[in-house]
Amino acid sequence: MKFEVGIGGSYHADSLLFRALGLNFIKLNPEDIESHTMQFKYNMPVMLSAYPSSQAAQHYDYDDLPHPDSHAYRKQFYKAYEYNRWLGRPLWMRQVRKSLPEKYHKALLDDFDQDHAMILGEGTKGLIYQSVMLKPPNVQPVYPLRDESESTRTLINLDSKALKRKGPLIIFNTELHDPKSALFASSHDRFFALMNSFKSLKDQLGTDDFDVVVLYDAKRAYQVNMMRGKLAMSQVTGVETADPFNIAFTAPTLEAVKSQGRHVIWLSQCTQ
Repeated sequence: MKFEVGIGGSYHADSLLFRALGLNFIKLNPEDIESHTMQFKYNMPVMLSAYPSSQAAQHYDYDDLPHPDSHAYRKQFYKAYEYNRWLGRPLWMRQVRKSLPEKYHKALLDDFDQDHAMILGEGTKGLIYQSVMLKPPNVQPVYPLRDESESTRTLINLDSKALKRKGPLIIFNTELHDPKSALFASSHDRFFALMNSFKSLKDQLGTDDFDVVVLYDAKRAYQVNMMRGKLAMSQVTGVETADPFNIAFTAPTLEAVKSQGRHVIWLSQCTQ
């Protein structure tokens, strides 16, 4: 059987397979192609320590990520970069070499200074510096196709009290356990601190006329509902969803939001 093109994920094994078959290939990356992915997975040059780095971002909570041009961020970035340069990637590549017969090392490993495939990643979702990050021409952002059918849609339905409010409606997409997210919370304490921060909304907004809708996956239902009970805030509603991007208001909620002229703020994915 003759193949003309290969399509695979970001795994190095896919590159080795397609190179061995002599195929042109495309690699699909489910995140932005940030500096760690470029350096560690694809062996591509990274120009600035102010670039987005999932390794640097995972050391901070959603609300204390330093500015990319700050000393704190650059220090965290540089530590990870140098570790990957001198230890992380060489040790990993040593294991790759062991798994391949030596006669294939030159053709499949040494002759590739970077991954010579068309690499497609999701469009920019976090940090403004991502948009000016220098990348090789074979790395391109695309915007993903999603299932937006009504059968998989999550409907947000506000209760009768919320329908009468006129203040801002904040939809909050929790990404509590994704280490690549700026909303990452690595422990229960950090998650509880996040939820407790809702208590300050009244003072910050200068009114209690607002609503917060927390979107969460089924695995986090217990945590979210427990904290909602402790908060005892009628303005906070939890909505379970399998896809936080395929959401809509129910007809009564949509009509109330429009008629009241409410401002809707959606805090969505913040992946680095």
